[in-house]
Amino acid sequence: MSIAEARRAARATAAAVATAGTVLSATAVAAVVGSAAAVVLTARTAAAVAAGAAGAVSSTASATVAATTVLASAALAARAKSRAASSEA
Repeated sequence: MSIAEARRAARATAAAVATAGTVLSATAVAAVVGSAAAVVLTARTAAAVAAGAAGAVSSTASATVAATTVLASAALAARAKSRAASSEA
C-alpha cells in the first residue's frame, strides 16, 4: 500500500468515525428530547389529575354547604313553629 492509499484509507476511516459520531449524537439528542417530552406529559397529567381532584373537593364542599344550609333552615323553621306554638298556648 502506498502512502497516498494509506492516507485515503485513513481519511475514509476518519469520515466514517465522524459520521458514526454524528449519528450517535443525533440519537442521544433524540433520547434527551424524548425524555423531556415524557417529563412534560407526566407533569401535565399530574396537573390534570390535581385539577380534577380539586374540582371534586370543591364540588363536595359545595354540596356539603348546600345540605347544611337546607338543614339549618329546616331547624330554624321548626324552632320558629315550636316557639309560635308555645306562645299561643
